[in-house]
Amino acid sequence: MIKNRVIALAYRITAFLVCLFGILWATNLFSGEFHGVALLYYTIQTNILVLAMFGMLIVKTATTLKNEGKEGENGFFPRLSAGALVAIALTLIVFWLVLAPFMLPEGAGYLKSFSNLSVHLIAPLLMLGDYIMFSKGGALKKTDPYLFMIVPIVYLVKTLIIGFSGAVKFQIPELTEASNFPYFFLDYNDVGGFMFLYIAVMSAFYLGLSFAMLAIDKKRAKRTTNE
Repeated sequence: MIKNRVIALAYRITAFLVCLFGILWATNLFSGEFHGVALLYYTIQTNILVLAMFGMLIVKTATTLKNEGKEGENGFFPRLSAGALVAIALTLIVFWLVLAPFMLPEGAGYLKSFSNLSVHLIAPLLMLGDYIMFSKGGALKKTDPYLFMIVPIVYLVKTLIIGFSGAVKFQIPELTEASNFPYFFLDYNDVGGFMFLYIAVMSAFYLGLSFAMLAIDKKRAKRTTNE
């Protein structure tokens, strides 16, 4: 664990700017054609969550650096950080293992674009890097994996309401047909009752990730004690 707060602050400022730039790029803001619907994707919402997390960490790190000096612990808000890491880890895993294969070969260009890599690969790795380098173990509680489930549950309920209302059309330019749902496995009109199976599997997987996070936290705590 790195205890130099100058390094931690520099890393977190860089991560914040990279995540911000990635979100703005993914919503086509720089092209002059803002794609507001993109904000409703789980990917973008977890990137915004990570952006907010880095923002909080920047403020706390800078304040602690000023008041307590350069050397010391940097694992602030460990439970929130762990929750954000689990949330965006799902973004990385599901996109590359479930969604990306369906985009080939037509979507090869999109998969290699910064617009895609920034939100589906770089941001998750930045959050993981922060956890590995600056957080210490032993902060999580046994109930935290269940609390982490709040993120996907809220997203799912909101998305299904929007989807069944038909109020929004989702589409990745030049890759998929427009749909009332952001992901094919949530599109009842497309997959029918299998939607519930997809939701059950994804929920179980998310809970599994959350408990894996708890196990890793405990293991890191033991390692720190032994040191």
